[in-house]
Amino acid sequence: GEVAALAADVNALALGEVECLAVHAGAVARDGRVVAFPARSGAGKSTLTAACLRAGLDLVSDEALCLDWHTGAVRPYPRPIALTPWSATALGIAPAGPDTLVTATDLGAAVATEPLRLTHVVLLDEPGGTPGPRPERRSTAVAELLRRSFSHWRRPDRAFELAHELLRAVPVHRLSPTDPAADAATLAALLT
Repeated sequence: GEVAALAADVNALALGEVECLAVHAGAVARDGRVVAFPARSGAGKSTLTAACLRAGLDLVSDEALCLDWHTGAVRPYPRPIALTPWSATALGIAPAGPDTLVTATDLGAAVATEPLRLTHVVLLDEPGGTPGPRPERRSTAVAELLRRSFSHWRRPDRAFELAHELLRAVPVHRLSPTDPAADAATLAALLT
């Protein structure tokens, strides 16, 4: 609703001011290793994040992948996850109006603690495509990270360098969402 839209705008402004490269992405972790899935609003990041928490992964964020400008280390950006009625129902949660807010604890999960490092990037396709994950070019992921960034404009040269540095050593995959639980299992398998 309108409150969710206003909260998203305020959040985007705040993330534009943080001292890190902040990318619009969901991110989950296991044992300090992070898989991030950058995507536009409405692409299913929150649903996938919540499903991953149900699958035993830790919450980094459903909103922003925050990368230290100097080291590339991932900083947690946890906040309550807003689920649409469809998402809540798909996850077995009774919807509570236009947006159902849940925390990591509500989903039986923990918030990831530092140190955290990015180990996989998964680009989300539109639902109904070829099931995956399937390999994707690193250059495509670099472009997606920069396109989805809230704060690259603060240090554009470093944002470009950092995206290249991180993705030089990180596998990139593409995934067409099918079912939240199955997609969460796919991401969890990347972190085993």
